Amino acid sequence: MGLIPWTRTYRRQIPSRWSEIPRRKLHRVIKLIISDQLIRSQGKIVTDQRATSGALICLLLDLPMRAMRKIPANQFELLASTVNWMQFDTENTTPLVDYFEHEGEKYHGPSRDMLNCRALEYAIADEYYNSYLIDGKIADLYRLTATLYRTAKDDHDPVDQRQPLRSKAETMFFGESLTDLPEIYHIAALHFFSACKRKIGETYAQVFEATGSESISSGIDFGWYGVFMDVAESGIFGNLSQVQQSNIHTLLQYLLKKRIEYNEELSRRAFEKAAQKARAQG
Repeated sequence: MGLIPWTRTYRRQIPSRWSEIPRRKLHRVIKLIISDQLIRSQGKIVTDQRATSGALICLLLDLPMRAMRKIPANQFELLASTVNWMQFDTENTTPLVDYFEHEGEKYHGPSRDMLNCRALEYAIADEYYNSYLIDGKIADLYRLTATLYRTAKDDHDPVDQRQPLRSKAETMFFGESLTDLPEIYHIAALHFFSACKRKIGETYAQVFEATGSESISSGIDFGWYGVFMDVAESGIFGNLSQVQQSNIHTLLQYLLKKRIEYNEELSRRAFEKAAQKARAQG
């Protein structure tokens, strides 16, 4: 008598909204989605969407990846469609959350395209964002939220209602106080900064393309704080503290101008060198 194969059916429900994803899995899900979308948007690697969807499903349902390979293609497409909502709109640079209330305080967020963002604020947010994507530490996500969302100033300011950010230490302190904030607000902050970072990278692409042998004013080679010190030495924005409190877009426009001037100078020197060589051979 032959053996009768024994099978078992498992029923699991795939989340249909962010709030349904268990906290212990949420940050792994976010990192997987954003990392895949960044790779796609930068055109570095043509990623396999099936692999990404499969990884999401396995993570959410506690299944081994080999389980995905046993599912017929038509059934997999139907299953993958259930996680299509887990996307971040990399084009939307308008905050999903203008403000939130927490422990009796009202926290205001940045404006569209981070137009009211200060240089120091962007630098700190950029550091936490990159660190979170690399290491996946939840504390970095909380600190990113604390960097972007701050309590209101005592006096009315139509450009930026938020208290000024003076140091990274402030974000570390306030990040601790936001650990019990509903996860959706942290996701919204991450979503917003990811979109703005992409747009800023495209708008000021030349600023971020410098090689290590060039000066900082030609591009960002030694990190944001190196840029701040380099610009402070020029005196055009004032001292180091004043540079850090400058609008990030104004600072990047200045760096873009310096980059264009640098490239033009390189072209001029190359032309003169070629002309001298031609004269010598003539």
